[in-house]
This record gives sequence, C-alpha cells and structure tokens, in this order.
Amino acid sequence: MAALFAAFRLRAYAISRQPVYAGAAAVLAAVSAIGGLRLHVWIGALIGARLGLQARYPEMAPHMGEALGVAAAGVFLLLPLLFAAARSTGWHAGLGVVLALLFVIMGFFAGGIDLLHALLFFESVWLVWALQVIEELGELATLTILCAVAATAARRRHHDAPPI
Repeated sequence: MAALFAAFRLRAYAISRQPVYAGAAAVLAAVSAIGGLRLHVWIGALIGARLGLQARYPEMAPHMGEALGVAAAGVFLLLPLLFAAARSTGWHAGLGVVLALLFVIMGFFAGGIDLLHALLFFESVWLVWALQVIEELGELATLTILCAVAATAARRRHHDAPPI
C-alpha cells in the first residue's frame, strides 16, 4: 500500500510539477524504510542507552527510546513535507497540510500507542492485545486514508489539478 501511495505521488509530481507530491513520496519512502528495516528499534535502544534510561528502567529503556526516536524522526520528516507544501500553489498546498496531518496521526499510532503498549505489557493480557490491535488498525487505517486522499487528489478534475 505504501508503494501505491508513493506511485500516486510521483505520478502527480511528474504531471503537475508541484513539490508537495515529491515531498510526500519521499516522506513515505523514509517511513517505509524505517519501519521495514526496523531501524526504529535499533535507534530506540541506542537513544535509551544514551539517555541513561537503561539504568532507571531496564526493561522499558528500548521502548521509551523508540518512542523518542519515532517522535524525532516524525518532526525531521515533516519539515521537508511542510516546506514543499509552502512552495506549492493552489489547493496543492492545502493538500500538503492534510498529508502532514495524516502522517502525524500515523505517528501517534506507531509511536504513542506502541509506547503505551510497552508500558502496560505486564498489566493484562487483554489490555496488551487490545492496544496491539488498536496500534495496527490505526496505522493501517491511516495509511488507507493516505492512499485514498492521494488517489482522489490525483484524479481530481480542476484547472489546477494534475490530469491523471
């Protein structure tokens, strides 16, 4: 699904030459690489060790570091998308803000709910299961909405829209 979104964005950029589409494709490619290669886990353990979380919270340090890493990566990745949206014209600029908001929501499920899941891991089997389901469904639903917005924007017939 991520590849489909990136393909919609790159096609829209090729036709319209609006920077927001290239920015959105780059952000999703980076997010997919971070998740697919599990870089967030490795970076989370590194951040947890650097901040001394390992001494205070030995079992939770990697998860807390992972949440901090996801938050930092989110800010770092959203800046180019918002900059590209600011350089775009017409409704393309507004679409960039909508895409950035959807990426923030996806980050909430990927980072925030994941951290809550890790913190409550030893509390209740049902609670842990419910949080895991909420995390996965939230990420997938947000990615589905991202693809729907991308497809709708790509097909929009407007004087300023890419003619796909």
